[in-house]
Amino acid sequence: MNETNGEGAILTSRRICRTFLRDGDPLLELDARLPEIKGAALMNAYYARLFRRLAGFCAEELVPDLPTRDDPLKLDLEYQVRLMTPGILSLTLELFRRDGRSIAAARFGAVWSRAAGVPLPLRAFFPKTVGLRRRLRSWIRAEALERLRSGFCLYDPRQADRAGSLFSPQNFYAAERGLVLFLPPLTLGSASEGIPEFLLPWDPAGPRLPEN
Repeated sequence: MNETNGEGAILTSRRICRTFLRDGDPLLELDARLPEIKGAALMNAYYARLFRRLAGFCAEELVPDLPTRDDPLKLDLEYQVRLMTPGILSLTLELFRRDGRSIAAARFGAVWSRAAGVPLPLRAFFPKTVGLRRRLRSWIRAEALERLRSGFCLYDPRQADRAGSLFSPQNFYAAERGLVLFLPPLTLGSASEGIPEFLLPWDPAGPRLPEN
């Protein structure tokens, strides 16, 4: 698959597969479709390194505890373009268990500067904001509690109350509708809740921070 923007940059897919064995029998298959863009060596190396880390986790943490089975456990790592403009490229990678379910087991997000070829930290979108992390965590907690109160989401009350402290500034992506902050799956509730997301809509000057 090729994707282009107004500057003609081409984003292609790179597929990597890894099979983990025990006594010659396959126990787990990791099938990854990674993004690759011409001339963006740092970005390509970043996703290759992420795959190696995930493969290492599978080998060290998952495979030793897997029971012997007729069919190996199958995991898919898929990337998605969330936003592509002349200035930024926003991507997420999501890990799925290939058993007919569409609920992600993990998500990795990054927003890349097209000019510098480096990932942008969350603070880059709020350069003059004081106490950014504190404000965002307070807002996420309030949002999670309101969703629980309204019945919009069936969050665990104790986890909803801790939602702000569970947010990592690395977990965000840019989209047409705004900047999206997210928590890991199962953080606030069951798998049916999906990945908890919190939206900061775009203003002309950038993403709009919630009021104190």
